Amino acid sequence: FDQLVAATVTQERLIALLGPGARQPFVGTFHVMGLQILARFYGGEISVITRGHQIELLQALSGGAQRRAKERAAAISKARSMLLPPANDVLPIYEAYRAELRAHNWFDFDDLIDEPLHLLRTNPAIHSAIVPYRRFLVDEYQDVSPSQYALLRELMGGSAAVCAVGDADQAIYGFRGADISEFLDFRHDFPGTKAVTLTESYRSTGKILNCA
Repeated sequence: FDQLVAATVTQERLIALLGPGARQPFVGTFHVMGLQILARFYGGEISVITRGHQIELLQALSGGAQRRAKERAAAISKARSMLLPPANDVLPIYEAYRAELRAHNWFDFDDLIDEPLHLLRTNPAIHSAIVPYRRFLVDEYQDVSPSQYALLRELMGGSAAVCAVGDADQAIYGFRGADISEFLDFRHDFPGTKAVTLTESYRSTGKILNCA
């Protein structure tokens, strides 16, 4: 919810800054971007299942307690975020789960990253039609996962420009597949990067910052 509010406020500010005649920018998460790409490619609405539905499916396919299904869902999601196959003990259940999704033409939350990445890698000719952007700004870059990083590189198409905003000390999502090395290696991955360090905080008091 916080991300949606932040995206809405940012978009309103950009529109006001650019003026009514400017092309409206996209503001949203990687997953919202992925959803738009899938909708453009398939020409219609995309059915995305909720996390709760995902857990129900895994529980139905494997049996056992709901808690175990939640653990499997988290393990599968983390592996996919890191571009790794699920562990061997989960792999048969995952394959059955994927077959169930495809039988109903459903997508899960991780598909919103994986499927656009696959489309752009295997259909380079469609890039300009479904990704009409030449400039990217990624906030909270320290929490980007390997799969999101890979999607960003495909979205850029080899010639677009990117600005990353982040703080290595605020990396908190490693438990779900985020990889701080994507942030630390930014200058290596994008030669010629100009770094701007913001040393003044407008959110926290000195006492909070000293404690941190």
